Amino acid sequence: MLKSVLHDWDDRRALQILRNVHRAARPGTSLAVIEGPLPLRPAPSYVHLMNLVMLVEVNGRERTIEDYAHLLGQAGYEFQRTIPATGPGRGVPWTIIEAIRQ
Repeated sequence: MLKSVLHDWDDRRALQILRNVHRAARPGTSLAVIEGPLPLRPAPSYVHLMNLVMLVEVNGRERTIEDYAHLLGQAGYEFQRTIPATGPGRGVPWTIIEAIRQ
């Protein structure tokens, strides 16, 4: 499980983290990535502010679900599903992104 890890890094470093996890995991194991993804459509969201903070403070960035699926695929994982982990109006809109190691 990686919670609030990948958004701290640019794509190159986030991919390296995922590849390191992949190397340590056995084929068929699940990986849960818990992040607050960017909305696909324009909408008020705390995540937009976090995107700016990540960019300015640590050269990271928030990503869409599709961005995470792409990074996971490049690292040798197969995207499975997302699970909302926070109800509306309750802070960060956490989402669990599940992937399987190939």
